[in-house]
Amino acid sequence: MGRAATALQGQTGLVLAVIANEPNGITASDVARYLEISYARACVRIDELVEEGFAEACDQHTYMATAAGRLHVVEEDLDIRLEEMHEDL
Repeated sequence: MGRAATALQGQTGLVLAVIANEPNGITASDVARYLEISYARACVRIDELVEEGFAEACDQHTYMATAAGRLHVVEEDLDIRLEEMHEDL
């Protein structure tokens, strides 16, 4: 995965998951509140996602996941489920 995997590790991946779960968009303050992180940290993570093409600004305060961002969340969930299933075998 290279560059995309690096950008979506840890907290940034969680922020993307939250954004992707809101089809009408979500504000940075709501992301911060939901994940219990600072507003500044949420903004930095969202900016990273926008720069990587996984999220986009809907307006001045609202962000949405792009198709690539939503696909990454689905692929990540599938990878986790496959690993869990493989461990059970």
